Amino acid sequence: MVASTAAGKAWNACEFCRKRKRSCDRLLPRCSTCSAKGVDCDYSPVKRNQTFPASYFLDHRAFEENGIQLPSIEFTLAATVADSIGDLEPIVVSYWNEIHWWMPVISQTRLSFDLLASVSVPSPELRLLVLAMKVLLWHPPINEPSDPKTRAYVAVKESINEAISAGILTLRLLQAQLLISIYELGHAIYPAAYFSISACGRYGIALSVDLSLRPGFSDPRIGDLEMEERRRTWWAILILERCMQLGNPSRPLSTQNPTIDSLLPSEEEEFDQGITKAENFTLASAPSIEMGILARMSQAAFLLGRVYLHNQNSEISDADHEEEHWQLDRTIRALLRLSYVEGQIRRIAVCSQTDLCFRALIALHDPGGSRSDELHMTFTMELLKPLADSMSWDTAVCLGNALVSVEDASPLLLSWAYQAAKIHIRLVGKYGEQTLWSLAQMQTKLAIMARRWKAGEQYLNLLEMQARA
Repeated sequence: MVASTAAGKAWNACEFCRKRKRSCDRLLPRCSTCSAKGVDCDYSPVKRNQTFPASYFLDHRAFEENGIQLPSIEFTLAATVADSIGDLEPIVVSYWNEIHWWMPVISQTRLSFDLLASVSVPSPELRLLVLAMKVLLWHPPINEPSDPKTRAYVAVKESINEAISAGILTLRLLQAQLLISIYELGHAIYPAAYFSISACGRYGIALSVDLSLRPGFSDPRIGDLEMEERRRTWWAILILERCMQLGNPSRPLSTQNPTIDSLLPSEEEEFDQGITKAENFTLASAPSIEMGILARMSQAAFLLGRVYLHNQNSEISDADHEEEHWQLDRTIRALLRLSYVEGQIRRIAVCSQTDLCFRALIALHDPGGSRSDELHMTFTMELLKPLADSMSWDTAVCLGNALVSVEDASPLLLSWAYQAAKIHIRLVGKYGEQTLWSLAQMQTKLAIMARRWKAGEQYLNLLEMQARA
């Protein structure tokens, strides 16, 4: 069976045109050239015997010193997968509008160039990336039972595994894995989500994407814009894993926390225009409104990772532990204040970074989620008061019709509403109506977001179970 596009064309040029280096119109069942010549038209994909060099992992220094290059391994998507993608452009446009603003990882400039350069035969990795975009754009049908494990989701998961087994090691394939991890997290597809994000980390390290955070790191084969895209992809992996860890913070992270001199992503407007700067902010830089959204999300995720390490560290003295505790508190609160200031100045949605900051504070001050003493109850009310005061504005920005709609909301916001609601449930007996109002706000937020992300339903079920206990 020949893999074809939705327009009824083969994905690849036929053998006759390919051997003669002619342009092939890829018409089915025969291209125009083969029809005119009266020859057989064979659309079978090119088969190469190249395999991934084991030396890349067995002895990487020997791999580099001997000038061994990673081969261009041929990989063919199954016809059913290729057919399920359809027209690439509408998918990409929808992705920019719905997803890119809250997870600005993929370069619009580079992706547009890749799509134009491969308009006749898109690479399998590029098609898998677009299919992953299509999967991430899936919305549960209204008032109907639905399973997020759609045929497209299953197809792209299987194809990614096949591509990895074939030896494909590219940024585009990593980004496809990343988007699928977000999808699994947003729709509570476990344990797949947990394993997928860890797999992204291992694949990214194998691809040396993690090195893009190092100051002064360069590779003559990688341009500045691609280096920025690699950096953003790695930060997204770190953010997702630290968010996922909130479900069981006692587990060790599969990716190391970055060092304080690690480079942050650039500002989004410049990134989207294909502009790169000679110098980036680092984790050591003071939070600034000149930083982009992903940069501050990265700062918040770094601090959340620091909180995990702090809570697990039993080797320092009580005094040092207490000092580190309050230093983390001050640093997280400073970033939180800046996020609100920027939201008021720029009138942009800052939900994701405030979400990470609040979750870091909860993880810092209530790591077990079970304290109910008087001092802690007073503290938690003070902790949640800034959220209660700004909830109307936050909800309008993140979920209402003011700037973005519920269809645009990040699934990372779900866990914060759940964590806050859990605390309110514990405080209902003491603080009564005020706490019930805040609890209802969080439940409403989850219910609205559940229309987009099915994990919201799971969080609501957990809250109902805890309220009955």
